[in-house]
Amino acid sequence: MFAWPVASVVSHFGQMAARSVSSFFGVRQDPLGSGEAKAHGAIDIPVDPGTTVMSIGSGIVDRVVQNHETAGTYVQINHQNGYYSRYLHLSGVNVSPGQRVEMGQRIGLSGGAPGAYGSGRSTGPHVHLDVWWGKPFAGGYAVDPLPLLTREVARKAAPWVGILAAAMLSVGLVWRFREPIRQRIAQIRA
Repeated sequence: MFAWPVASVVSHFGQMAARSVSSFFGVRQDPLGSGEAKAHGAIDIPVDPGTTVMSIGSGIVDRVVQNHETAGTYVQINHQNGYYSRYLHLSGVNVSPGQRVEMGQRIGLSGGAPGAYGSGRSTGPHVHLDVWWGKPFAGGYAVDPLPLLTREVARKAAPWVGILAAAMLSVGLVWRFREPIRQRIAQIRA
């Protein structure tokens, strides 16, 4: 259903996304505040500033906000299936409100370096991705994006997983029956 917002997060071998998430959805210690537990309705994906950020799905750009105090520069997309996505702490934007975007289309550049334009309240370079069921802050609620994204990774990796499992089974069988196989080869050669 959805794809990763940055290409460098998933390897060609379908490396699981959780290895590239620096802060998960749920309750965490506030990294910039008192250290108290606070809700984090998103995932943070660590990337270098200037990394291409892509739309996780097709839809219409609902909002582009420049240099918000906490969110920094961000893009909000209505995926027209009940879901909305927001990409925070951007250093640049390549879309405008009302524009149609496709899954994987470049919508901006990552930022998040503390003190840099568009970073907002950030401790380091990353893309803050939140996904909402319903319009953000207008009756909608945040949902964990990771299961939506990893399902796509698993779907794309599924054929390779089957091939890898078959290869491992073959190697295992050869190893298990190596001695009878060796003896049979010796008989054939004799």
